[in-house]
Amino acid sequence: MEAWDELRPAIVMLKDEVNSPDHATKLKEAGLSGKQLQLKLGILNRAWEKFKDTGTAKVLRKLLSWINKILESLGAVLPGGEAVKELKDAIEELMGSD
Repeated sequence: MEAWDELRPAIVMLKDEVNSPDHATKLKEAGLSGKQLQLKLGILNRAWEKFKDTGTAKVLRKLLSWINKILESLGAVLPGGEAVKELKDAIEELMGSD
């Protein structure tokens, strides 16, 4: 997928931005640090495990919904987060409503 190939370097840069101390306050304000982040990632991991176990479209949609919540917060704080969210949205659209 060409869009994915184009986005991959942006994801690496986004990861570097997340790990930068320059953004610690913004990440905290967006609920993307500390206990708030642990809670969100815990829910995301449980949704991932359930999807791996069941493989159903319904569970995948729940997983993508949680990814969306995190990406919305990330996109509000850091440049590049919105592009990742848009690719995820495009994948969801390709899934259709089945």
